[in-house]
Amino acid sequence: MLYPVFGSPRAPKIEKSVCRNISLSGVRLVFSAPPYHTKWGVQESFPSSFNIFNENEYVRGYKDNAPFIQCFNSQWDIKGFPVVGRRIGWINFSVCVTYIKNASNLFKKLGFEKSLKKLHASTYGIDGKENRHTYETFINWEPQSINGNTWVNYLTRNENDGTTAFTLTWEIPISDQHALSVIFTYYNVCNNAKTDATVKAFSRGVMQTAHLKLSPSAQEQKAAAEKQWPNQKYSEHMEPLRWIRPKKDFISVEEYFADDDE
Repeated sequence: MLYPVFGSPRAPKIEKSVCRNISLSGVRLVFSAPPYHTKWGVQESFPSSFNIFNENEYVRGYKDNAPFIQCFNSQWDIKGFPVVGRRIGWINFSVCVTYIKNASNLFKKLGFEKSLKKLHASTYGIDGKENRHTYETFINWEPQSINGNTWVNYLTRNENDGTTAFTLTWEIPISDQHALSVIFTYYNVCNNAKTDATVKAFSRGVMQTAHLKLSPSAQEQKAAAEKQWPNQKYSEHMEPLRWIRPKKDFISVEEYFADDDE
């Protein structure tokens, strides 16, 4: 049985996870996650190996602000009480690599933080492509040591046409210009007060299975950065970035059809 018998809300059992092994030009990520389980759709098939230095691997072209490779994704329902059995939300899970162009050196910890800030600001800020909706990120920022590697973890809140998505992200550099992201985006459609805690516990459980090993060249880059910038640490706290757009910025159904009539 994939879900716990009792309780609400219910996320899949971590004990039912399947091991995934992803190779990224010599970088290796191994983690375990439950099998795809949602009311609609099926698990998409992904290769186990990617060339992060080949621009043809990227979903967006190299000319884009932040080209990325979608390495894996899955989805799980969040369920309510067993007797009712209804879907009260869902979790979208993805693993991706982002090429952060013009980064000074992502193995410089403060440089990595600066690059992440610039990336979010250039996408969701005033001049960004996604600048219509309310977007808040770096909430509850925290460096976390997981199986010998230090990741940064934070929460993002994104309002889009009346729907609010929450995203828990873990990120880490895997070269001086590439970042690996493990992302859990969830929708609490029934506004269940316990859903946040359930998803947080579930995502942390998945992340505890994550083992990352850098390629020999990336290890050399990291060692050189640590020698050049010794004793650096990630910030224990980061002030969230917030772009709050008032509701008047959103177009209503009436306004949409009114525009068509003109």
